Amino acid sequence: MLPLACLLAGALGLGASQCLALDASKPLAEFSLSTWTRAEGLPHGFVIDIKQSSEGYIWAATWSGAARFNGREFEIFDQSKLPWNEDGSVWKIARLNDGGLLLASQRFGLSRQRDGQWSHTWRTEPGSLLLSVIEDSLGRVWVGTRDGVFRLDAKGPRKFSIADGMPDGTSLSMSAGAHGVVWVGTADGAARIDGEKVKAYGTAEGLPPGEIGMMLVTPDGMVRVGSKRGVFRLDGESFVAELPALPSDEVSALLVDRAGALWIGTVGHGVFRATDRGLEQLSVDHGLPSAHVNSLLEDVQGNLWIGTHGGLSQLRETRFASYSSADGLSNDFVRALVEDRAGELWIAGNGGVARIRDGRIERLADSHPDAGLSTLSLLPRDNGEVWMGTYRDGVRVLDAQGMRAIGRSQGLAGEEVRSMIEADDGAIWLGTASGLTRLQGETAQSWERIEGDSRLLYVRTLLQHSDGRIFLGTPEGLAWTDGAQVARLPLPDGNAVSVFGLHECEHGNVWMLGSGGLWRLREGDWDPLDASHELGRFALFGMVPDGQGNDWLSTARGLVRVTHADLERAVDDPGAPLELVRYGDGPGSEGFSFNGGSTPSSLRTRDGRIWLASGQGAIVFDPAAMETPVASPPTVIERIHVDGAETEASAANQLAPGTRRIEFGYAGLSFLAPDSIRYRHRLLGFDETWNEAGDATSVSYTNLAPGAYRFEVEALIAGAMDAPRTASHAFRVRPHLHESIEFRAGVAVLLALLGLVWFRRRTRELRHRAAELQAVVHERTRELTLRGDRLEQADREKATLIDQLEAQSTLLARHAQEDGLTGLANRRELDRSLGAALQQAQATQQSLSLALVDIDHFKRINDRFGHGVGDDVLRGIAKVIRSLVQPPLLAGRYGGEEFALVLPGMQVSEAMALCEALRSHIEEAGVDVDLEGLRLTVSVGVAEVAELDLKTAYAAADKCLYLAKNAGRNRVVS
Repeated sequence: MLPLACLLAGALGLGASQCLALDASKPLAEFSLSTWTRAEGLPHGFVIDIKQSSEGYIWAATWSGAARFNGREFEIFDQSKLPWNEDGSVWKIARLNDGGLLLASQRFGLSRQRDGQWSHTWRTEPGSLLLSVIEDSLGRVWVGTRDGVFRLDAKGPRKFSIADGMPDGTSLSMSAGAHGVVWVGTADGAARIDGEKVKAYGTAEGLPPGEIGMMLVTPDGMVRVGSKRGVFRLDGESFVAELPALPSDEVSALLVDRAGALWIGTVGHGVFRATDRGLEQLSVDHGLPSAHVNSLLEDVQGNLWIGTHGGLSQLRETRFASYSSADGLSNDFVRALVEDRAGELWIAGNGGVARIRDGRIERLADSHPDAGLSTLSLLPRDNGEVWMGTYRDGVRVLDAQGMRAIGRSQGLAGEEVRSMIEADDGAIWLGTASGLTRLQGETAQSWERIEGDSRLLYVRTLLQHSDGRIFLGTPEGLAWTDGAQVARLPLPDGNAVSVFGLHECEHGNVWMLGSGGLWRLREGDWDPLDASHELGRFALFGMVPDGQGNDWLSTARGLVRVTHADLERAVDDPGAPLELVRYGDGPGSEGFSFNGGSTPSSLRTRDGRIWLASGQGAIVFDPAAMETPVASPPTVIERIHVDGAETEASAANQLAPGTRRIEFGYAGLSFLAPDSIRYRHRLLGFDETWNEAGDATSVSYTNLAPGAYRFEVEALIAGAMDAPRTASHAFRVRPHLHESIEFRAGVAVLLALLGLVWFRRRTRELRHRAAELQAVVHERTRELTLRGDRLEQADREKATLIDQLEAQSTLLARHAQEDGLTGLANRRELDRSLGAALQQAQATQQSLSLALVDIDHFKRINDRFGHGVGDDVLRGIAKVIRSLVQPPLLAGRYGGEEFALVLPGMQVSEAMALCEALRSHIEEAGVDVDLEGLRLTVSVGVAEVAELDLKTAYAAADKCLYLAKNAGRNRVVS
């Protein structure tokens, strides 16, 4: 059976393969600790409880409300959102099996969240404080108070008190076991509730007297309690004490993570972890905001969350760990690192020498004062000695008998010792700022200068080549010695290079790392890495192979990984590509200030990890774990704003006619590297393609046409092991009555019926008149002249009627093409004209631009002055547009406060110039409407649309308009 934590991971979409935990083999110092306080958005620094919701949010309970954390920002749930919780405080949080959430207030009971809706479900009895809340394995809610434990189910509340066998009525903590069993920690012992049966546990069962402030039942059924006298474990029917090395302190939180490590939160000593490594502490000295720990949580990504009196902290795996003064080093500026024959790591720096044993730092100055000298270089010998090259005091040698000094009186060339190596013949070579020294037993030989060079020999780094020669890196380039002489190996161009590091690769080539790049010495010939490559231009300090064909280079610009075969190829052929993998913050190393000029400044230890000296401490990482894929984070749509008002998702399914703007806020719920998340989104029905959004966490759409849409967004992490998870919201924009198909069909039918009625009526009238005239002809021939006059009059009336009908027809045609308010082309004419222009441009290969013009903050004008003034502004803008846009160009009202300009024959640059003239005229001259000092501006989006269809042409211009709005309005963007 999978552990409960793995089931939770599966519920969140991570799968069993992502049931992660902090590596129990790593010391706590190699994890990254982050902290959030009120300064970062927490409502209060006193974090009482922590839970992870089914969506993946981290929830923190505080005195001033609950905070929901998405990895970047907190959303606060206080009395403003939960008005029945009158003081706003949240004491406990429970995650329910159905995906809901319970927020518990001490005085005002339970608030339940389900499907985004909140309700007040249970109120604490007057005078009784709520202290704990859980849901058991059968889905029943349990509430611990000062007056007993309440079980809430379909039958109603059932109270368990001293009368039922509870050892005390104050229920401080609870934990759920299998089959509905609940364990309760009280003010005087513990209790097990199984159905209606209560069994009390106290001093007779091995518990210490007094409060049991923490209960923990692990998925495998183990029961632990935290008390003021440590941790106790149930063994049979009795409790036995655990962890005698734990300080005498109250235990306030317990957690067993997926790796089996036991985490203990205390009231005054921070957090402890118990593993096979022993007991480790995380305290204020390590960055914890408070030593008083209230709660612990392991999230689905394996991070540990810690709620304290001072804020919320997270302990997580990081690709790069560092040992610094916060972990016990005397100084953060590290110069050299070595591994001795016992596998222990030695660190030298400005504050002296320290040793790492089992993840714990020992400062040697505590037992050997000379080990506190500023130290530049280290050399562990096979005989167990450790040599320390200091900045001004020569060499200190530590062995089983103690520490001894080697200086000028013993033949040392100088007191500033920057490099030391032990040669194959057992001789010790020492590079100093004043020369080179070879020590063989009691014999010392030194070279202060190279023959023919008046400068002192300044040796930064030493390397014994496989051919036996000793290479010396100096500020003037590379030199060598065979023990008899010292000579330089000048570069072909004669330039001097300041050398920081030397490395012999598996091919026997010597690589020189210096102030201006990288050089290779092969069979006596120099080959530089061409300056066309980055590595050929900036300072390099160290080169470490990882055993997998890669070289890791510490540089002045961070850490770089390169394939060694590619590096050799790039040196042989300057035109060959050289792919560099850079590692920066988040997590990364670009923020570390790597050091060179002392040795060794980088090394690979026997466990395969690489260590680097930096100005921020000793950096360590595992090359094999650098590219470990992570799961794609859950993506959630956090908020929807419709015309500026936040709207529930269910209410945002149907948008009212005339909706001007809809905005979506979203987040990717990752707590490993939230700053590395990038987003993409699309609006189906408007744009079928994905739009890359970078790290932006919101997007808005304006003036969407009536119809059905579906917004989709995905959170992306580079190198994710699975496909991104999509969050979506479907909605419909309802049309105005006059925009609906039914309305338009009804109008057409009505016009047809009116025309038919008019035609029949007119026909009857004409027939009746003809009959009358015929009768007059037959009956009153004597009135022929008068009849002729009447017929002539009838002809004139007929002509007048025909003229009236033609005028009405012309007026109807004009109304069908013209916007009634502005006199510009209406949307139908715009669509027809743009479609024709598109066909013409595509047939003739001519340019065609489309511009959308939107009045900035038009809603403010309507709200402040009324819609009548708003109409005057629209007519004024239309007047300005008509003055600048002349045939064959076309201007029309696109909708609301938006206008469209169809610009055949214009390239984008010409269209931009025209639109800029329009924008500046409106900004400077305005329109003939008194807005009482309110500034009138427009934003314009211009797009080249000659090769597009009607829909995508509008979309292209609308995207540019969106960019103009987001860039600050009152501008033209193409």
